[in-house]
Amino acid sequence: MIILCRTCNKEFYISLSRINKRFNCSKKCLALNQRKGNVKNCGFCKKEFYSRPSRKQLFCSENCQHKGQIIHNRDIIGYKNGGTYEKGHEALKGEDNPNWKGGITPINIKKRNALRNWNRTWARLVKERDGQCKKCGKTVDLEADHILPLKYYPELQTSLDNGQALCIRCHQAKTQQDKFVYA
Repeated sequence: MIILCRTCNKEFYISLSRINKRFNCSKKCLALNQRKGNVKNCGFCKKEFYSRPSRKQLFCSENCQHKGQIIHNRDIIGYKNGGTYEKGHEALKGEDNPNWKGGITPINIKKRNALRNWNRTWARLVKERDGQCKKCGKTVDLEADHILPLKYYPELQTSLDNGQALCIRCHQAKTQQDKFVYA
């Protein structure tokens, strides 16, 4: 007897003893019929593919994904729309960066670099002045610490009186203590 496949609508021959037992022309159609998912179109090649409901799959293969992927619904992060990949952060420089705001003025750069250099100088001066950890007395692995946290006292950022030398362990302990005191 000839019947239609429930999955692909092809005609196929079936013996009379299997009429109420077999509804698909092949094991492949049977497997497709038993799936609980949806058929989607590939975002790059537009080919149809099966996707499980738990996956948010947009491409039919990794090859298509690498050729046309737009990561995080932004313009370009690593991949160009034409499918070419640029190494490192070259694809994120300048106007290609999604966070681009029209450029930074040279005055802002000078201020930022001056503050960075002053912070290094401040830390060096504090460590030279104290010479050892203020809590335990160690003389190695010293770090400069602001006595009053910068978050709450930004005006004391460059004050040498607001600095102390602490070893790494004591500095971490003081930072944890500050979280409870200034929370």
